[in-house]
This record gives sequence, C-alpha cells and structure tokens, in this order.
Amino acid sequence: PHGADRIFNLVRLGFFEGARFYRVVPGWVVQFGVNGDPEINSVYNYLNDVPGAILPNEKVKASNVRGAISFSSAYGEVNGKLTAVNRTSELYINFENNSRLDPMGFAPVGFVDDAGMKVVDLLYSGYGEMQDVCADRNASSNPNRDSNCKGPWEGRLYKEGMQCCLALKNSREFCSIPTAGFGLAGNRYLESEFPKMDLILQAEVLGAEPT
Repeated sequence: PHGADRIFNLVRLGFFEGARFYRVVPGWVVQFGVNGDPEINSVYNYLNDVPGAILPNEKVKASNVRGAISFSSAYGEVNGKLTAVNRTSELYINFENNSRLDPMGFAPVGFVDDAGMKVVDLLYSGYGEMQDVCADRNASSNPNRDSNCKGPWEGRLYKEGMQCCLALKNSREFCSIPTAGFGLAGNRYLESEFPKMDLILQAEVLGAEPT
C-alpha cells in the first residue's frame, strides 16, 4: 500500500525523530507526522503540490477503531463526494472507535497494540484541540471541536506567517486575518509556545535490512 510505503521510507529517513504530538484530543485522536524543520515540511505541504508528495487515494480496508493509525488529510471531491485526499505525512491514532471516518476515505495503515495504547493514553493533552479546528465550527466530523482550544495553529507547523483565523472579542464568530511574519514556525514554534508536548525521540523499522 502507498501509505505503508510512505511511513516506511519516512522512518528510514529519520523524518519523525523530534516530531511532536501536536494534537491530542482524548476521546478523538492524537495527531503527529510533521517534521520539526519547516523547509522539510514544505515538501509535504499538500498546498505546494510537490510532485510525488501527495499519495494516491486508497480503498478503506480496515476500520478506524481504537488504536488504528490513518493519514490525516484535507477533503476533496471524488465522484461527487467529499473524500479524504491529499495524504502526505500527517498521521493520527484513534483514541476510540471512530468508524464514522471510514466512509470519508480515511484508510487505516496500521494499528497500535494494547501495550502501545497505554503509552498513547498518557500523551500530554492539556492544550486540547488545534485552534484551526476550533475556528471551523462546521467541522462536524469532530465531536470534540468545542473542547479546550489551546493547541497550535496547524499552518505554523509548516511556515512562518501562515494566515490564521483569530477569535473576535466577546464573540464565537471567527474571521480570517493575514498575519504575515508573526513569529516562529515548526518545532521552534512548538517548543516556544507548547513546551509540555510529548515528542518522538527515535523511530525505526524493526527487522529492516541494513542500508
């Protein structure tokens, strides 16, 4: 499968080492898969449409149950239906049974075993949902979009000065405001503003032939 092959190669390249678990929402998902270097991430930012970065769509052959690992992705129209497309490197682990994601095209590529999920359950979750998601009150696929919304702006994982949505004072409405050059990006941004985030120290392919 294309997704499994992508993970295999990213692990071999050390892509995940130092990567943060930047979205930890109990009862929903934990998300990771963005390199700490924005220059590297620019290759995997689907908006840049770098040749070969976006994986082909794949059929859903397993369900998004607890422990299932799937690629996070944006939505696009496929045969007249909104479907998860634009998979590159971002991954999520399901905290609970999220099988409602199956019809949307989120195809699991692996599973975390019971012992591993005990570790996943301990990942720091104090920041809550990403602010981008909280700004999108129409993100109905996320049952926890109104949870503690102190997580990062996803755009700043990729690039300094990405456009963000900021909350208006005394209002639940959100507006889009250009904020070019407003600060750090990538791991420098996460280390500065989210110091309690857990991270991946090392990733390796067990049983892989030596290079």
